[in-house]
Amino acid sequence: MTPTGSSSAWMRPEPSPMSIAGDAMTARSLILALTATAILAACEPVPVEPLPDTPPDDCRASAYQGLVGQPVSVLTAMTFPIGTRQIGPDDAVTSDFRPERLNIEYGRTGLIEKVSCY
Repeated sequence: MTPTGSSSAWMRPEPSPMSIAGDAMTARSLILALTATAILAACEPVPVEPLPDTPPDDCRASAYQGLVGQPVSVLTAMTFPIGTRQIGPDDAVTSDFRPERLNIEYGRTGLIEKVSCY
């Protein structure tokens, strides 16, 4: 079977304007999807190593946390590591940071408020 007016082969039908528009929309949609995927992949957060939840306890302050809330007078019967500071509300202290130094702070009420390393 040969089409009329044709010598040997079937001719392809002319594409309709709707199929051309559909192919163009499909191509645009594909390009848009690939572009969006590339942009979103670039926005992925860089993994960060989490910080420790608690500061290091180089001076073993955790062993003395039971003192918080106690009267400062309980310190006289105790022994502490060399260099431990008992700091009152009006005491002047050096600002040098020594993580191995135990610091016991008490307030105007005479109660121990903080035990920490610095």
